[in-house]
Amino acid sequence: MKQQLFNTDPQLEATFKQYNPDFIPGFEDRLMNKISGLGPHSYNKVFDRAFQRITLTGVAAVAVLLISIFIADGSLSTDTLIGTGNMDLETLTAMTVSGF
Repeated sequence: MKQQLFNTDPQLEATFKQYNPDFIPGFEDRLMNKISGLGPHSYNKVFDRAFQRITLTGVAAVAVLLISIFIADGSLSTDTLIGTGNMDLETLTAMTVSGF
């Protein structure tokens, strides 16, 4: 038995039934011509640009992380970078033995 969850507006329902999403005529032909006009050099440019954006974002994220660690702990020692800067030796030994 199919249960209706809400009341629908008949005019709205008729409008959506008439809606036919489609691209303007010739879109596919223009798109395929544009793609076929691109050579291997164009693809390399696109990938280089994408790689640059991704690496710049990654470098910025690492810089923000290092600055926040420095502000929180006051140094950038190896212990603070791995998150053990504020732990004493007994806590580190217990974590090592228990396997986290």
